[in-house]
Amino acid sequence: MLIIKRLILAVFLLLATGIYSQNLLTNGDFESDFSGWNNLSENGSVVSYSLATGAEAYQGTNSMKVEVTTLGTNAWDIQSLKGGWGATTGKSYLITLWAKAAVAGQAFKVVQQINDTYSEKIFSLTTSYAQYTWAYTPAEDGVEFKFQFPNLGTFFIDNVEIIDPSAVIATGGNMIGNGNFELNFLNWQNLSTASLTGNTFEIITNDVAEGTKAMKVTVAEAGENAYDVQSIHSGWESDSGTTYTVSFYGKASVQGLKVRILQQNVTYDATDITLSTAYKKYTWTFTAKENGLMFRFNFPVAGTFYLDDVFIADPKPATVDTIDTAVVSINTQYQTMEGFGGALTWYSDWITYNGATHLDDFYAQAFDSMGIDILRIMNNYYPNEYLTDYPQNNIIDSLSAARKTSFNNSIEFANRAKLNNPDVQVLLCSWSPPAQLKSNDSLPMGGLKKNGDAFMYSEYARYWEDVLKAYKSSGFVPDYVSIQNEPGYQNKGWETCEFRPTETAEYASYTTAFDSVYNRISKLPDVPKLIGPEVENIGNDSDLGGTNTFTGYSSPLVGKNSLSAYAYHLYNYSGNGESAIMSDATAKALAVVKDYNDKPNFMTEFGSLDWFTNALMIHQTITKANAAAYIHWELAWEDNDFTAIALTTSGTFTIKPMYYTLKHFAKFIDKGYVRIDVTNSNKMIAASGYKNPDKNQITLVLINRDTKAVTYTAGFPNLVTASKAFTSTANDKFIPLSVRNKTVKLPARSITTLVIDYSDEMEVTQNINLSAGWNLISTNVHVADSSIESVFSGLNVEVVKTTDSYWSKGQSTVLNSLKTIEAGKGYLIKMNAAGILSNAGKPININKYSFTIQNGWNLIGVPYRSSTTFSNYFNTNNCSVIKNFEGFWEPVGKKNSIQNIEPGKGYFLKK
Repeated sequence: MLIIKRLILAVFLLLATGIYSQNLLTNGDFESDFSGWNNLSENGSVVSYSLATGAEAYQGTNSMKVEVTTLGTNAWDIQSLKGGWGATTGKSYLITLWAKAAVAGQAFKVVQQINDTYSEKIFSLTTSYAQYTWAYTPAEDGVEFKFQFPNLGTFFIDNVEIIDPSAVIATGGNMIGNGNFELNFLNWQNLSTASLTGNTFEIITNDVAEGTKAMKVTVAEAGENAYDVQSIHSGWESDSGTTYTVSFYGKASVQGLKVRILQQNVTYDATDITLSTAYKKYTWTFTAKENGLMFRFNFPVAGTFYLDDVFIADPKPATVDTIDTAVVSINTQYQTMEGFGGALTWYSDWITYNGATHLDDFYAQAFDSMGIDILRIMNNYYPNEYLTDYPQNNIIDSLSAARKTSFNNSIEFANRAKLNNPDVQVLLCSWSPPAQLKSNDSLPMGGLKKNGDAFMYSEYARYWEDVLKAYKSSGFVPDYVSIQNEPGYQNKGWETCEFRPTETAEYASYTTAFDSVYNRISKLPDVPKLIGPEVENIGNDSDLGGTNTFTGYSSPLVGKNSLSAYAYHLYNYSGNGESAIMSDATAKALAVVKDYNDKPNFMTEFGSLDWFTNALMIHQTITKANAAAYIHWELAWEDNDFTAIALTTSGTFTIKPMYYTLKHFAKFIDKGYVRIDVTNSNKMIAASGYKNPDKNQITLVLINRDTKAVTYTAGFPNLVTASKAFTSTANDKFIPLSVRNKTVKLPARSITTLVIDYSDEMEVTQNINLSAGWNLISTNVHVADSSIESVFSGLNVEVVKTTDSYWSKGQSTVLNSLKTIEAGKGYLIKMNAAGILSNAGKPININKYSFTIQNGWNLIGVPYRSSTTFSNYFNTNNCSVIKNFEGFWEPVGKKNSIQNIEPGKGYFLKK
């Protein structure tokens, strides 16, 4: 039923905009009951939350039914909470839902709220299901979705969806999502320099070119630059080197006013259009200089502008090639992998709330089943009165009760991870030194304290020595350490400490602090590897004068033997969609990280994308930045759409879609694997490949962005000895997928992990032409899967026979006495339609091949790879006649119609 519901949404979007976008709100159709929803009743209110089924449901099996019989004191006393869904400040989203009420006019609220930021939309319902929409722009990241019921009545709700404007993908036709403004400003961001006054952007319905809506831009004051007033589309799937034509309808309040249209991301192309006072269609033909361009309107002059129906025709055929034969170059190698992992930080204490059996189950899921290689934990060593009480006789007992619990739990997590898998690496990260070492005497905000005019570098280094001693005394030694999480960032809501790459009057130098810590801890018997600078993003930093955050903090670390790996986060990509993630601009930004190649690089924190788009972000980071490690932020967290495992305060947990995204990379790619080159013919497939240290297995992670299934073949010459695949779609997660040698059918919009075992021997392929009706054949290669279903996959075969066994299509496997095809044996095949049987595998070793000829008729095959005469192997001692559908041969015959044994053929032989 979920497929049907998504199809309805897709049809709606296609009609309106020619786009498709994934729902950011999980279980909005209530097909998983109330999973992820928290239904509340407070202050004496009386309400029943249930699942409407049958005729009361809108679609599928379930709808939400809310019966309010007694109100509380406040509007929020009766509410259903969904939690955060990945909102990004300033973006436009479209919220849609289907609802009805028992009595016409009954109303409820949709609320978006976090901290003091609050927005609401009241919907007054009819007695029949209808669709309700809200074009919503968050004023703060991470707002939470809520239903509130401040009125008596009975309400039915279904198909709640939030559409991410930047996650749209073209489905043919118009490549500009919502180019006709029928969904208001969805996908559009309107900007006017703060110093300019009176400039407005609005959606109008009374003066349009086509449809029901258009955009009206009033420029009361133009800026010095054309881009001071602009409207920016979120992005479209341009292909570098492809020529496109953009068209739109426009007019102006005064004849001759100009608007500038441009395509921009990293590259730039623009043209000025002179408008008249009546709607007219304007066009511009250009060649894209990069993938993932952004379309923009610039308004360089004052005036009033009316714009409608922005359209870029997709030059691709309506149907694209759904076959991809990739070139897998197992000897073209890139970075050696440290692996994939996740973090247990805030909320992770909840894991311990429900007993040992429950903990074992969690560890099995997090560490065994997922297969993570790296665990990131948070430093919780914050002794009370750190400086004044130093040295302390019992440093662990000086922790507060809450800190001691978190401290001990982190050690438990690390040790259990290593118990489950001794090869797991643990990264210990610190968000702040103790308050006694902070400029503001507080864990949140501030920087490193000064002692007089000098920053307290030596005290900071001593603190890190104490941290490591404290953890070791409790039975834990980290493999890696990051001395400061996000050194360029402050937040009053949690522990932070700001540094600068080099020392300023206000902030200490991260580089000097790093050196001080290394020099101090390098004298310890167990020295962890240091990584850094673990910056918050790889974009530009205004605090550094516009310098790239990563390069600004990393450049002073180049060449230091004390540094084991560069580390960074990706929060400049929070909330981005497929077009942005897969764009040339993203690839170029990640390549900056790759250029710091004197050490490996680790992506140590990110997770603000949905399960599918996050897979693309991992792919881009591994293939464009050459990241050796990728660590997801929320391995376990309170319930939201970005966590892999959702926790509750009762200690229970739920596996989320993100879990399977990470599993696709982590399960079959381990420390020591080397990334290899994979080149696809289908650009909708994002593929990365990895070779194991023993050089007998490769793992491919294949992300099919297409809305159609793709038959994918991993092309490399080595002989396959075994293969398996697992796939995830919106509806199914990590389910086995049939593989035929190196070929697998990737479902639409899926992530697939393909694991292939291979040998040093080269593979050979045998093609056999099959006619409709009966055929007499044999094969000369050993295939990895010799089942009849696999060997004849994709062919319309009806019957397969030998002299003593039988297989029939559609017949019970119990009744089919023939199960497999054996190389070198002969078979009678009945085809419903002609086709080509293609088998790839290990050729028969002729020197070890033999068969026994019985008295009477025998059905024999051909083990040879080339044609050879019958007389080389047969004579009057072992046969009297050989036949097939093409003729016969006798050892002493004068009129033989066939002379040679042909590969791929089968023969009847009589002795």
